[in-house]
Amino acid sequence: MMRKLVDLKIRYFNSNEFSKLLLWLKKFGYYVIAVEGLKEKPLQVKGIRILRRITIEAISEGEAKRKLRGIKQRYDIVALKPKSYGVARLAARDGRVDLIPIDEDTLRYVDLSEIRLLEKSRGAFELVLSTMYLNRYNMRFIKALQSKLMLLTRYDVPLVVTSGASNVYELWHPKHVIGLLMLYGVSEYKALDTISFTPNTIIGRE
Repeated sequence: MMRKLVDLKIRYFNSNEFSKLLLWLKKFGYYVIAVEGLKEKPLQVKGIRILRRITIEAISEGEAKRKLRGIKQRYDIVALKPKSYGVARLAARDGRVDLIPIDEDTLRYVDLSEIRLLEKSRGAFELVLSTMYLNRYNMRFIKALQSKLMLLTRYDVPLVVTSGASNVYELWHPKHVIGLLMLYGVSEYKALDTISFTPNTIIGRE
């Protein structure tokens, strides 16, 4: 695989689980992770660089702007989950937003308007594997996601895939991540980019 792998969403549960996660992430070839729930950020543990991440939600542009104020002084990676079209547009154009999560609530906002705005801000859409797993029997979600991924691929839109793992049982081997995305019609090369080139571009902005 010979790429520097990055997981921009690990959830901190407790120190014991976190130590196990770090061990397996290192075995899988990850060298940078972004963690939600860390009170203090260790710079590097077990050869893995650790960043602090936060996910915020907003239903109005005013709420989003308030939550984003000064946020980059406290967190390395910022994800904004939009709960309206207005917030989706703001997330796509605001340079403080690194990731826009795609899930059952936000799929509807992934359209050409948001894609064109995102091209200028250098952010990326985020697909969390734990969300995909939770919706594995939701055929409406699966079909809608496949359609949106085809749209993102057609316009070469930045996409980051993260695990959302809080324990080792929620981790995916990189080859399995690539295989899963290929089932959705994403090419092997672009699938690899979602866990290497694209997240490396994101962390290069900080």
